[in-house]
Amino acid sequence: MVRLLRPRQWIKNGVVAAALLFADRLSHPASVIATAWAVLVFCAVSSGGYILNDLVDAPNDRMHPLKKYRPIAAGQIRPGVALGLAISLLGLAIGASFAVRPAFMVVTATYVLLTVAYSVALKRVPVFDVVAVTGGFVIRAIAGAIAINVPVSIWLLLLTSLIAMFVILAKRLTDPAPTVLLGLRESYPAVWLRGAMVVVGIACLVSYLLYAVLASNLPSDHVMLLTVPFVAIGILRYAHLSGVIGTRRGPWITAAPDETLVRDQPLLLAVAGWAAMCVVALYWIR
Repeated sequence: MVRLLRPRQWIKNGVVAAALLFADRLSHPASVIATAWAVLVFCAVSSGGYILNDLVDAPNDRMHPLKKYRPIAAGQIRPGVALGLAISLLGLAIGASFAVRPAFMVVTATYVLLTVAYSVALKRVPVFDVVAVTGGFVIRAIAGAIAINVPVSIWLLLLTSLIAMFVILAKRLTDPAPTVLLGLRESYPAVWLRGAMVVVGIACLVSYLLYAVLASNLPSDHVMLLTVPFVAIGILRYAHLSGVIGTRRGPWITAAPDETLVRDQPLLLAVAGWAAMCVVALYWIR
C-alpha cells in the first residue's frame, strides 16, 4: 500500500514551497504553516493521481520489465481497493485545501482534473503528454503562491515550466521501452528528444539568468547571480545522466527525477548548493 502511494515522488511537491522562499516569507509563521499544509494536500493529491494512473496502465505495466512490479500490475492490491483509496485521497485533499484558502481549493481541483485527463488521454499523445506533466508542476507553483496570498510571479511560472519540461524530456529519453508499453500512440525519436533537451536546457539557463538580473523582488545588487553556476551545473549534470542512461544497453531503466536526485550525489550537491545560496542571497546578504 505504501509503494502504491509512491512517497518518494512527493519530493516533486517541493515546488509548492517555491513561493514561500522567493516571496521573502520564510520569517512569517502563518505563511510557513500554510505552505506546509499546501504541500501535504498536494502529496495526497499526487498519490491519488498515481493510483489512477496505475489503474489505467495496469495492462501495459504487466508487460514492462520494471513496471510489472507495481502493486496493481503485480496483483498485490485489488483494483477496487486501489480505486477507493484514490477517490478517498482526492476527495480529502480537495476538502482539506479549503482550510488553506478557497482559491487554493480551486487550484487543487484543477490539478485533479489535469491528472485525470493525463491518465485517461493526454499521456498517449506525444508532446501533449509532456505539456500535461509540465502543467502539473506549474499548477503546483501557482498553488504555493495562492496558499500564502502573494502575487503569482511570471518568473516563477516561466522557470517552473522550462525546468519541468527539461526533466520530463530527459525521462522520456531514459525509458527506451517500446511505444506500446509506454502507452503512447507514437514513439519519440531519440534524436528529437536530445535536440529538444538542448533547446529547453538553454532556455532554462538564459531565463534563469534574466530572472537573476531583472526580477523586481530580488536584491538590487544582483547577488542572485551567485546562484547561476549551480543552475548550470544541475542542468548539465542531468543532461549527462540522461544521455548515459538513455544509451545504456541491457535491462530497461526508468530514471525517475526523484530517484536521480537521491542517487546521484553531484546532482544532489548542486541542488543543495543552489538552495543554500538562494537563502544566503535573499535573507543574509541583505
